[in-house]
Amino acid sequence: MDLAKPKDGKKSEHDMKMLKRQSLENLRDQAPKWTKVLYLWDRPSIDYQFWMNAKSQKGIYFVTLEKSNSVTNFISDHRVIDYSDKRNEGVMSDRMVETSEGFEIRQIIYINLADGV
Repeated sequence: MDLAKPKDGKKSEHDMKMLKRQSLENLRDQAPKWTKVLYLWDRPSIDYQFWMNAKSQKGIYFVTLEKSNSVTNFISDHRVIDYSDKRNEGVMSDRMVETSEGFEIRQIIYINLADGV
């Protein structure tokens, strides 16, 4: 799947524009039915409506950094964090929040213990 090549010949293309250019079936990349597909983004790339459609229609999930100017309202803790479990090192919170656009999403706050970022 050639996601990174822009259609209009430009040098680069915004991530969400590139994703929306693909069909949801194409984004599943031939994953078997009932298998969840996960995309990880190393920079903020936000389109809550697209994410919700991809999740509900085709089981496609997105993980991304939160934009620095994002505004969310706390709804509830998603789960209690077991700090004795080494897999949870650096996890500060795991909660459900509502975005300023009214979408309910899971927000995990993590700090890298090696560098504090």
